[in-house]
Amino acid sequence: MNILLQTYSSFPTASDADKQTTWKKRCARPGCHLAARVLSKYCSDWCGTERAATRLNTATTDYHRFWDSVRAATKPEGVVIIESGNPNHSSSCQANQNMLDDILLNQRTKRLEELLAKKLAVESQVQLATSRSKYLGYAISRWENMCLATARALQIEDNPSPDQSTTATTTTSKPKKGGGSGRGRGKARGDPKKSETSFLNSAISSIEAPCGFDVRLIWDDKDWAQWTSSESFSALFRSQESENNEPVQGDVNTEIGDSNPQPAMDYGIEEGVICLIMRKKCDRHLGWQKTRENDFQTEVNTLVH
Repeated sequence: MNILLQTYSSFPTASDADKQTTWKKRCARPGCHLAARVLSKYCSDWCGTERAATRLNTATTDYHRFWDSVRAATKPEGVVIIESGNPNHSSSCQANQNMLDDILLNQRTKRLEELLAKKLAVESQVQLATSRSKYLGYAISRWENMCLATARALQIEDNPSPDQSTTATTTTSKPKKGGGSGRGRGKARGDPKKSETSFLNSAISSIEAPCGFDVRLIWDDKDWAQWTSSESFSALFRSQESENNEPVQGDVNTEIGDSNPQPAMDYGIEEGVICLIMRKKCDRHLGWQKTRENDFQTEVNTLVH
């Protein structure tokens, strides 16, 4: 009966045609059958809060951005300004206005400090991601050099005396006549860059090629920032830029001693942070070159945009 009385109210029955039965407005929260309070759409504070939470959950608003925009909201402070023609009240009105200006200034200053702190944090994250991407290029270049060195070492093991084999081949072979010699000279004059690229591809796809993954690529931000700020990291790239250290792709018959040496400042192998297991046997770091590149590029794009 109490619920029915809260739902509608009836005027006393009378013969007056102007009077009619009227119902109270129902609570705006779906599923609630109680009557709304006066000057409100909801029957209680709980229904209003529940309705607002439901609308937020179904909305496509970014919750973090929404929270950042409202968490700094404060209850406005009431300032009474008395307008009077009496000059004695002018000083109090000015004091109230100054108080209001100070409140607004403090709020905006605090908001500006928060934005500057976020800007510095994002710039720091972008710098770390960029340095990781830069070092990844160096790590891939070093891995290619390791694969080339391994391939040349295996080639020397298969041909322990290349000078003798070359002499024997020259003595026993006879020059051909006609178009055969022309085709041979054409092959000899082939593009050396294609030969170097072919040798590099065979070296990195060999089952004897090392994995070459650098554990420092997955360090957390604290350890990575500490290492990148050290002198050894800066000297590593200074040496690379000065010597133009690129993957060595020489002739397939070039010995290991003829290749360009690795930078002297890189002690990754000695420190045990570089995986030297054969690539075919290292399932843990399979395809680390492309995976790390995509991760770093995605991180940079997310931070920038």
